[in-house]
Amino acid sequence: MKKLEITLLLALVAFQFGCKETEYVESAPQLEFTIVKDNLVFVEGATISLYTTQDDWETHSNVVQSLQTDSKGQALFEELEEQRYYFFVEQDELNNLADIAATAEPLKIGQKSQVLVKIANTNL
Repeated sequence: MKKLEITLLLALVAFQFGCKETEYVESAPQLEFTIVKDNLVFVEGATISLYTTQDDWETHSNVVQSLQTDSKGQALFEELEEQRYYFFVEQDELNNLADIAATAEPLKIGQKSQVLVKIANTNL
């Protein structure tokens, strides 16, 4: 019986030293776009450019990051800052000037915000 108690005590001590403390780290904000055109058709190969200010968006300067959409019309921006972003989406003659051009709210740590953007020909 004494050997069993000693074995259990040693197992408990070994288990405690074998455990590691886990530190929870919140991920940086993410921004996921889905780009569509007429009849909600996904747009592959559209370029999405992010800006931090409306002035930069208006002049198309100081791009924070640019990505192209995949076959499902999606692109995911990761490791962003907690703030509001402005964006310009374009593919050939199509763009988002007739639709939304900024996140409704500032992005938040640990959250993925999703935006659906419709692009159209604004040169008509």
